[in-house]
Amino acid sequence: MDVNGKQYRTRVEHGKTFKVSVNKADLLADSDHTVSAKVVSGSASAQDHHHYTVMRPQIGGDFVSGNGKLPVSKLPYFIANLDSEWDNQRYLGFLPQKPTGKAATLTYRFFTQHDLDNLSEHIAQLKQQAAKLGYADRHKISVIRSEIKYLETLHRHNPEGMSEANQRKMEDVLRHIEENSAVKFVRAKDGEYADITYYIHDLAPNVLGQAYFGGHVQLARNIFTGNKFDYVTAIHETLHSLGLKHPHRDAQRGDEPVMSKTEDHESLTVMSYNRADFVKHDGLRIYDMAYLHYRYGVNPDKRAGNDTYTFKAFNRHSFDGDVYIWDGGGVDTFDASAETQGVTVNLTPGSWIHSGAKTTNFALSEHTLLTRADVLAESGGGRNLSDGNWLAMRTVAANTFVKGQAFIGFGTQIENLIGSDYNDSLTGNDADNAIYGGKGDDVIDGGKGNDWLDGGAGADTLKGGTGNDSYIVDNTGDRVVENRNEGTDTVYSSLKSYTLGQFVENLHLIGSAKDGIGNSENNRIVGNDRDNYLLGGGGSDTLTGGKGKDTFAFGSLLDGSIDTITDFEKGSDKIGLSKAVFTALHDNMSNFGDYVRYDNHTGKLSYDADGHGSGSAVTFAHLQAGLGTLDQSHFTLLG
Repeated sequence: MDVNGKQYRTRVEHGKTFKVSVNKADLLADSDHTVSAKVVSGSASAQDHHHYTVMRPQIGGDFVSGNGKLPVSKLPYFIANLDSEWDNQRYLGFLPQKPTGKAATLTYRFFTQHDLDNLSEHIAQLKQQAAKLGYADRHKISVIRSEIKYLETLHRHNPEGMSEANQRKMEDVLRHIEENSAVKFVRAKDGEYADITYYIHDLAPNVLGQAYFGGHVQLARNIFTGNKFDYVTAIHETLHSLGLKHPHRDAQRGDEPVMSKTEDHESLTVMSYNRADFVKHDGLRIYDMAYLHYRYGVNPDKRAGNDTYTFKAFNRHSFDGDVYIWDGGGVDTFDASAETQGVTVNLTPGSWIHSGAKTTNFALSEHTLLTRADVLAESGGGRNLSDGNWLAMRTVAANTFVKGQAFIGFGTQIENLIGSDYNDSLTGNDADNAIYGGKGDDVIDGGKGNDWLDGGAGADTLKGGTGNDSYIVDNTGDRVVENRNEGTDTVYSSLKSYTLGQFVENLHLIGSAKDGIGNSENNRIVGNDRDNYLLGGGGSDTLTGGKGKDTFAFGSLLDGSIDTITDFEKGSDKIGLSKAVFTALHDNMSNFGDYVRYDNHTGKLSYDADGHGSGSAVTFAHLQAGLGTLDQSHFTLLG
């Protein structure tokens, strides 16, 4: 075989068939879109060529898949378990002024020695501000009074200004959060009010820090004095301010969402009190990132290219585990073609997707604390032991990671989707998607947007949803599902004969397809290079035959709808007239001129059921004007 000047060789198999894999790039690069094949058997040979069609969906990367605040029941458990706003029954500081799913800019500052020296004066100034406001701005008064109360309490707890070195370290924490979310931190001037102020003072015994949701952060003097700095506490308390709660139950409320003990540890969220950690480097953890992306969105400058994601094994040394998918922009693809079982993939941001069955937990199915004796007896068995000098430890954690799971984070828009060779469930999002099913009997739903759905091999169910959708139909078992008023939709069929289903407007014949039949809509039907049979059906249809000797058929009752034939070729194409409709015509059409008339000036084609009687002729088609005389040789009767 020859494709774009490159030769491919294979053998003819039993049944006189052959298969060959052709590089897609060669097919795309061939300007005349022709495949030539030559079969050689001994001294004999035969050759042929075939023209093919290249169809490239135009998929853009404009972000349209945002989210707002969702009820806790609609959130994945690992986000719900960290959401301080789950019940809206507590003071949340600046959080209510920052819409969920939108990027946020927050001001911050550090309580310094200068603040400490002027603390009494600052409290007096705040009291004056509150007195001047009266009841003009109750929210602002409430904020100022809370600030006064806090500063008066602070005065009694041995406050300390944060050192320059620790300020830089804290700003490194903020930069890390910025890089991995759509939160922007801007430093306020000394003495000015900030959304988040960092204080150092004496806290209760064994308390390393505490913070207000949507407010200030307090750090324990004994671990942050001078140049002492605890990264985990710093990021933990900062995340409290940003809206994250502990994964365990703080209040005595039985309905508060909490994390299971299997996953309630620092390896998966720095909000946990369980310091077991297999990531082993400072920074956010997988569930922290999932919450931040839900609450504030993704940094648009990160992963902004055209990226491809797949199902992967959990990487315990990565912040996102390689299974949490987040992306800032570009036209991206999720590719499940390497999977060895059917997949369920929904591109909607905030979707838990899986190869095979969905697991109960997203990251870990087992987290067990082992003694040194247990570790020595541990045979491996697929469990992962935490790093460290375990011989010197009393216990060590053994983890069993789940397989075949991934999560498309909120704020992440993936445009393209490739299924497996098995029976898949594939769903698009609100953007324009291109979804390819691969082998297997797939169920594909495009959702919103102008989607391109290609089920591939197998008998597939294709549902475009709203938008102007395109379908590839290459199996007699393929089923296209559309509803009324869901856009202008197009089927590209390579079947020998294809009839449009309900509410689909357009049909293009490709490959070896021959017959195209419309429905009751106003259809546009386009043929290919073969000798096509095109029948519009009901409605006012537009028929284009393309190359080949085409037949434009009319088999519906003449109800006033008029079809348009755009490229009738006199001498090669024919117009087919149904005997059931054009009843006055003889089988040999010897009386053709009495009943069928073509107007050379206007291109109108009409039928007069009573010939030269008093009844009027009914126009049923428009052809090109100026074709000259059309007689029975240009028509054929259809049974």
